[in-house]
Amino acid sequence: MVRAVMLSMLCVCAFFAAGCGNEDEADIKAQYNLAEDAITQQNALAYLNQYSQESIAQVEETIRAARECTAAQTKNLPPSMLMHVIQLRNRCDAKRLKTMTPEDFTAWRMEEGLLTPDSDHEILVHSVQVRKNYAVMQMGIRDTGRTRVRGGRRNWVAGAINVAAAVSEGGIIPIEGMTGNFVKQDGWWKIDNVTNWNETNTWIAQNAQENQLPVADFLAAYEKEEYGKLKSNIWSPVK
Repeated sequence: MVRAVMLSMLCVCAFFAAGCGNEDEADIKAQYNLAEDAITQQNALAYLNQYSQESIAQVEETIRAARECTAAQTKNLPPSMLMHVIQLRNRCDAKRLKTMTPEDFTAWRMEEGLLTPDSDHEILVHSVQVRKNYAVMQMGIRDTGRTRVRGGRRNWVAGAINVAAAVSEGGIIPIEGMTGNFVKQDGWWKIDNVTNWNETNTWIAQNAQENQLPVADFLAAYEKEEYGKLKSNIWSPVK
């Protein structure tokens, strides 16, 4: 089943060389905590404020694609963007989508349960690796013998997870492939969702290939299983 495959842990490696010191690591963790708090409080603007400029532009392009792209254009979108476009067209009221802003998109994802705090799923920060103006946050879980988690705000869904053969940090063991990217802009660390989506693109494409399905059909099938239904017009622009 598509769901079974989507529930397998994505295996994207995004490690950088060892970093630039404890100050940057502390700042990145602080930004991460601000984002977690914003989701918990359902504060879409506060969460969006943690995004890089390019990540916000990516959201704007996703909304535009959901409104305007033809069937052929939609099916040729990058997999991560296509996943969000399918969700918007399938779940969101057309009137709301026509006037949607990045802030409203974020609020809508919170309302739909598509954007949830990592802490709700017992996902914790394992470590941070910094390289100049880029950083990768490795996520992990406490070593309790439990091996099932779901989701987190990176929009990744996990079933039986793979625990990396790596050193435990403060009793937290890393989850193989579960990372978050950050970029430093104007002296501030921001969520680099462009890189996050690029990594997820690879994973989606690999799973679609394993299911012997085009990416668009694979994601449509997954959305139907997740949401329980799929509109017949999800490939068409919003009317």
